[in-house]
Amino acid sequence: MLISVPPDGHALAELEAWLATGPPLGDEPLPRTLRGLAVGGMQDDTLPDAVRLRWGRLAEAAAYRCARAEGAPDLVRGIDLASVRSYLIREFGPGRGGDPAALCREALALLGLSPREAAGQAAVWRDLPRARILHLRRIKNLLALTDAVRPHLAQDDPLRAALDAWAAVRPALP
Repeated sequence: MLISVPPDGHALAELEAWLATGPPLGDEPLPRTLRGLAVGGMQDDTLPDAVRLRWGRLAEAAAYRCARAEGAPDLVRGIDLASVRSYLIREFGPGRGGDPAALCREALALLGLSPREAAGQAAVWRDLPRARILHLRRIKNLLALTDAVRPHLAQDDPLRAALDAWAAVRPALP
């Protein structure tokens, strides 16, 4: 059971082995610590790419566990996971870094609005309840992550058209 991070951190293999057991969230009182450690390893360009990719996979798992531990809404969880996944795709390209089409499909499924509906709400966002404004802001944040991986989509991928429709709305979102 890993219940705290020692001052010098845990070894990557130790963390991978621990997460592979599917430990209960109760064994992890500070899942953000695990996510922060994993993201730091993923972004450490002094490490070999293969090691950074392993840290990235660990960061994905940790982000998912954070969302579960904190009871985060799907859109918040989606932003957290997409930030890790889009970083990996940008750094290591499609394939090794992940599947940009899958990331975009999953992100678009979380939005809960059409671009037209979002544009209508964006036009009057200052008059909306705080929760709705926050939802629109989260949409904007998630779209920034899909925009970053859009260049990796195939030219004929229908996701490009969907992302382009959202890209036209994004600047108006709060």
